[in-house]
Amino acid sequence: MPKVSVIMSVYNSERFLRQAIDSILAQSFRDFEFIIIDDGSTDGSAAIIRSYDDARIRIITQDNVGLTKSLNKAMKMAAAEYLARQDADDISEPGRLAKQVAVLDADPATVLVSGNLRYFSEAWSSATESNRAVPPLLVKWLLLFYNHVGGHSQVMFRRDVAVKLGGYDEGIRYSQDYDLWLRLAEAGGVTIVPEVLLNFRHHDANLSKIAAEEQQRQSYLNSAGAIARRSGVAVSPDDLRLLRKFWLKNSGGVSRAEAGRADLLFREILDGLFLKGHLSAVEKDSIMKFTALFFTFNAEMCSLPEDREALRQLGHKWEAEAPGGGLLAVHRLEGKFQ
Repeated sequence: MPKVSVIMSVYNSERFLRQAIDSILAQSFRDFEFIIIDDGSTDGSAAIIRSYDDARIRIITQDNVGLTKSLNKAMKMAAAEYLARQDADDISEPGRLAKQVAVLDADPATVLVSGNLRYFSEAWSSATESNRAVPPLLVKWLLLFYNHVGGHSQVMFRRDVAVKLGGYDEGIRYSQDYDLWLRLAEAGGVTIVPEVLLNFRHHDANLSKIAAEEQQRQSYLNSAGAIARRSGVAVSPDDLRLLRKFWLKNSGGVSRAEAGRADLLFREILDGLFLKGHLSAVEKDSIMKFTALFFTFNAEMCSLPEDREALRQLGHKWEAEAPGGGLLAVHRLEGKFQ
């Protein structure tokens, strides 16, 4: 039995498919099977898949049923302990699988492992790296508000836990990855390896471009549902837009009035998580220290002096209310955080 099952669903992906497959076959970690589903492609994708002569590849050909159902089918067919996702247009770094297996092997309580991403243009004319790697406690906190894990193509997770949770929700057409990450995070720990493990290709056919509005709508539903389940707090789409703006440094920051609303919401959610037993007092302190930093980050982006000072004061208040520093003391972020 292989240690890892890599699962890929392919639909009319001939332009980039060979690079994606080659990046998995070139992994330094060799103990895997590679399940590739041709989901009714009408271009040359099937021929590219069949051109490989590698015993680790399992090819399934079917009529088009969509990504979510295809991934659930692959999940049920998988023989391995761990599942790794790979999209047909991205490129994994050679050490990706080895580093993710090491994390899951080292900590049975960790259910999902991701990594930092390099975003590149179709012709490699530009590339940027994201820094998402924060301690697991903070990953789960940020994940409540937006998909901090990132894309779908760079994760590895425990197959048995995902199957018990019902896999991907087939009633969700977009943002089904974020929904699963939230449910996995309720079942165990989430780790982000502080290295680039995947090269994510930007091109005109990315789902995030062609279905951006629907994807965002579903993402808000995923987030609101998780917050309600975990803390008992009801959060509106407008509130979620504000809270995402608070966390994302490339969003331009929040005003004094918005910061006041964020302050109230974060306190309600933290109190709910604590009362429901999802956070210890020390963990709550850690999150408060971390959140204090972001009031300061947002203050730096304010153009009005009075807004800037109000956010700084909120940051000082959150810092002072977590006197022990929790598990993390002050977590310093380097590079781009998104």
